Amino acid sequence: MRLLAVDDDSVILELLEVFLSSIGYDDVEYVTSGAEALKKIENTRTPFDCILLDIQMPGMTGIELIPQVRSIDDYLFTPIIMLTAMLDRNWIAEAFVAGAWDYVSKPFELYELETRLHAAELRLSETRRFYARPDQAPAQLEIPAKRQIALKRPREFESVGQSGLILEDAFENCLLRIREEVGSDLRVLMIEVDGFNNRLCSLSEEKRAKYPAVMAKQLSRAFSSTQAIVTYRGDGQFMALSFAFDSSDVKNMDALVQKAARRTDKKIFGPQDGATACRTAFARASDVPCGSDPLRIIHVAQERLRLG
Repeated sequence: MRLLAVDDDSVILELLEVFLSSIGYDDVEYVTSGAEALKKIENTRTPFDCILLDIQMPGMTGIELIPQVRSIDDYLFTPIIMLTAMLDRNWIAEAFVAGAWDYVSKPFELYELETRLHAAELRLSETRRFYARPDQAPAQLEIPAKRQIALKRPREFESVGQSGLILEDAFENCLLRIREEVGSDLRVLMIEVDGFNNRLCSLSEEKRAKYPAVMAKQLSRAFSSTQAIVTYRGDGQFMALSFAFDSSDVKNMDALVQKAARRTDKKIFGPQDGATACRTAFARASDVPCGSDPLRIIHVAQERLRLG
C-alpha cells in the first residue's frame, strides 16, 4: 500500500517513518504541509492508496486539504486517516464531513495505527474490486448510489461544517471516535423509506442511483440545526447521528424526515400524487451497556425500527 504522511511536526514524521518501515510499509512519502501534500498528489503518476493527515497545520489545515483531495477522481474513496491531538467533537465532526475516513488521536498507540492501516487496506481492496467496476458488484451493495453520495461531499472548505453527508464506513468510524472521545450523549436516528424497492421500480437506472444520495442530502439539510451527520446504509435505510437530537420530540423529528422525503420526491419523481412515507427510531449511546461495542447503538435503533 502506497502511503502519504502529512504533518508539520518533524518528530511525528520521523516516528512514523521508523514505525511504518518496521511493519512493512516502505512506499511512503513524507511532507510537512498541506500545500506540499497537494503538490505531491497532483504530480504523482501512481496515486497514493492511503493518506495519514494532521489537522492543525500552518498555512492549510488538514480539513482544508481534504475537499481538494476528494475533488480529484483517483481519491474519491481513498482512505484518509486523521492523526491529531484535536479531540473536540466539533473538530472530529468537521473532519468526517470534509471526507476523512478515520481518526486517530495523538499521542497514538502504534498498534492502534497499525490496526487502522490494515482496515484501510481491506477497504482499498473492496474499492478496487467494486467501486471501479460497479457492474461486477453484488446488487445489495448499491455501489452506484454510494458513489453518488461520495460525489455530494463538500468540494471546497467553505462548504464544510459540523453536519453533512458521509459514507457508511466513515459514519461507523465517526460514531466510534466521537463515542470514545466525548462521552455518552450521542444519539442515532434510524430512518427507513417504506416500499423503497417499489419506489425505485418506476425510475431509470440513473435516477435509481441518485435517489438515496438526494434523500440523504435532504435529510442532512433538514437536520442542519442539530449538527447531524447522515449516511445511507442501503435498502432504503438511512442513519443520522447528533448530540442535539431530542428523542422526546418524536413528532418534530418525523416532520423533518417527511419534509426531506417530500423534497426528494419533487427532485426525483416530479409532481405526483402520494408522498414517500418513512419510519423512524431513536437510540442513545446510554442505551448500550458500558464497555460493549459502541456500534451496538446502530443495532438498538434498527431493532426498535423493526418493532415499530
